[in-house]
Amino acid sequence: MSRLIAADPTPPFVFSRRLFLRLLGLVYLIAFVSLGVQMTGLVGSRGILPVGEFLAQARTAYGAGAYRLLPTLLWLSSSDAMIRFLCWGGAVLSIVLVSGVAPVATSALLWVFYLSLTIAGQVFLEFQWDMLLLETGLLACLYAPLRAADAEPHPIVRWVLWSLAFKVTFLSGIT
Repeated sequence: MSRLIAADPTPPFVFSRRLFLRLLGLVYLIAFVSLGVQMTGLVGSRGILPVGEFLAQARTAYGAGAYRLLPTLLWLSSSDAMIRFLCWGGAVLSIVLVSGVAPVATSALLWVFYLSLTIAGQVFLEFQWDMLLLETGLLACLYAPLRAADAEPHPIVRWVLWSLAFKVTFLSGIT
């Protein structure tokens, strides 16, 4: 009987990790494309809440601590071109993650780009799904395969991801 069942050489969580990372890339793609068509109107130089003014006020209020309190790549340049670069660059990186190329580096860059846009978005990006995407994206950096793509994911990271899924389910039921 045991000879009829072929042993699967792939560890049990490798397929789910691949699926998770590709679906996360798809979610990032939708988020970045959505932001790409909105961000300059919301926080661009002539937007509703210009990010340049927001960062200048933060620097005045917090001094050098503003860089730590508001981590964003827009400290380098808060121009409309930089905002568009973060949005459309994030969309391209999302496609790279979906294709499975360099998942650790791609996940890290996606997280930095989305964090930068979330900080810049101010009140427009303070929703639960924005924070959830940031949490999930950060965990994806730890969950993605570092060396061998067929290596088993670390059990601690799996448990943290499961706890995130539980947290979302539980908190959604409370509200």
